[in-house]
Amino acid sequence: MSSEIGDKQSSTTMNRTPKSNQGSSGKKDNRSKLFTLLDKLQLQVSVFVFFVAGVLYWIPSTSSSVGAKFFILQGQNSPNTYLPTKDDGYFVFICIFYIIFTRIFFMNHVFKPFCIHVLKMKGQGARQRFAEQGWALVSYGSSFLWGFKLFYHSPFFNNLDNLYAGYPEQHTMDWEWKTYYLVALANWTAQIFILHVEKKRKDHYEMFAHHIITILLVWGSYVKTFIRIGVFIHMIMDFVDIWLSLAKVLRYCGFSNACDFTFFIFFFSWIALRHGLYNYLLYFTMSRIYDLIGFDACADRPEDPKCQNLEFSISSLVTLLCGLQVIMMFWMFMILKVLYKIMMGANAEDVRSDSEDDDEVEGKQNHKEQQQEEKGNNNEKEEEKEDNEMNNTDSEIDEKSALLKNTENQTAH
Repeated sequence: MSSEIGDKQSSTTMNRTPKSNQGSSGKKDNRSKLFTLLDKLQLQVSVFVFFVAGVLYWIPSTSSSVGAKFFILQGQNSPNTYLPTKDDGYFVFICIFYIIFTRIFFMNHVFKPFCIHVLKMKGQGARQRFAEQGWALVSYGSSFLWGFKLFYHSPFFNNLDNLYAGYPEQHTMDWEWKTYYLVALANWTAQIFILHVEKKRKDHYEMFAHHIITILLVWGSYVKTFIRIGVFIHMIMDFVDIWLSLAKVLRYCGFSNACDFTFFIFFFSWIALRHGLYNYLLYFTMSRIYDLIGFDACADRPEDPKCQNLEFSISSLVTLLCGLQVIMMFWMFMILKVLYKIMMGANAEDVRSDSEDDDEVEGKQNHKEQQQEEKGNNNEKEEEKEDNEMNNTDSEIDEKSALLKNTENQTAH
């Protein structure tokens, strides 16, 4: 009988198999180990770059030759004007990491705590998406206000001919215009870094193509000082993106009706600005730029970098503007799919995954994550209950085994 109890106890122990964690399954992360590591260390890498640049700035032997270029604008031509120069790369480089640092800081220390303590978001994916869109709202809003300020005080505010008239002698940059352009160039370069180190989205390659074209446009228009059209286009793009980011933020907050209303504003502003005004600016550039630019002035200034290969520069500008419009037409098709589903009675939060990545956490997905988390907690409680029952059974078996052993010893005596 003692042997039977031992066999029963052994059989009970053998049948207790650990449960697999099936609730944490998700989309496979196809990033390389290097990109995964960089994603986790974005804040630390940025601080390290700031430290190295600061050391180079304060060391007397490197301050004037290298260190100062990270923090002071280069290419000053007169007290109020600046020229493009290859040394601008230092300023752009430090701005890239400043943007990465600021983004991660706001996401981790402002928006995610807001999700946890105010919105009571439980899903980690939803908190991440809310933080991303919260930062996007801040970024696009700041860029738009800065661009509008430059636009409002520009000579082309009420006369589009001044976009190109007076070129090249009247098209100069002061410190603010130059800083705006270099920060914009740094921002789009940082976006490429972020696009690759963070988890891939469904429209990864479309976004990558958009960023490359945008960088080429910003860099090319900066080198040739076509900065007026550049600021104008940047401003109208930022205005549209503000409404998209706001719609996403409202969605994650659970305001479905406000999200839908904001999405309609985004849709109409997209049509009006990115396909209406943008295409008019493209047509205006193609039809008027040769008449407005002072080719005769360039003939007298062959050494001016603005005038070198001018016709090729204009052709490249028009080609890149057309390429950007092609990508926006693709996104317009995706937006129309979202709008159609909204008109059929669905919320924007139910269908935004059609135009975003598979991991994008929709409003209902946030609820689903909470349900999954609650289910996981219930499974843990059931498993703990089962463990307690098994422990109680083991204890009973041990007690019976000890009692039987004592009985057998007494019988033997």
